[in-house]
Amino acid sequence: MTKDVTIHINPPLQKGNLPILYYQYNIDGGLWRTVMPYKLPIVVRNLEINNTYNINIRAVNKDGASDSQTVEITPTGKPDPPTINNVIFDEDKIVISYTLGSDNGSDITDVEYRISGQGFKSAGLINPIEVTRGFRYGRNELIILRAKNKNGYSSLSNSNSIEIPVSPEIISFNAVGGNEQIIIDWEIDDKGNTLTNIEYLIEEI
Repeated sequence: MTKDVTIHINPPLQKGNLPILYYQYNIDGGLWRTVMPYKLPIVVRNLEINNTYNINIRAVNKDGASDSQTVEITPTGKPDPPTINNVIFDEDKIVISYTLGSDNGSDITDVEYRISGQGFKSAGLINPIEVTRGFRYGRNELIILRAKNKNGYSSLSNSNSIEIPVSPEIISFNAVGGNEQIIIDWEIDDKGNTLTNIEYLIEEI
């Protein structure tokens, strides 16, 4: 991954009594490259992210070149996308586990999630992310993440689809007591999801 870096300088109008004709820079002592005064600031192109470079800059007039000044630059970039590892629905919330990608030289400050084409929402750096609203029961929801640092947003993560279950509904219920026992009859609509447990509560009146 590469990045263009802009270097702002305070150029002298002249060197000695002669006007500046142009400026030159090189990268790590390589070939000098010319920049005309009207094209300032200097833009150094295609530098590799996380590599450190010494940029040498000098001014040139009819008498020749000035001493050079050196600027050390380590370009940083947007983060790589996070990877979604697992998405589950647990106790009325979506739980999203993920792994961050490379920060490309600049700390990741936020991870955002999106549910089925809605807008992105900030989750900070909490992992796993717990989402308690914005989803629809009985639907498949598509989860996508992106990371952010000072250079901007990553590309989108892999997507993960999860079915949000619907709570079962009691259609009918009847309880009859006698002979030191209570007989309970019921009909339950499982809404297409296998029942995993039935609970009851007996309260004294």
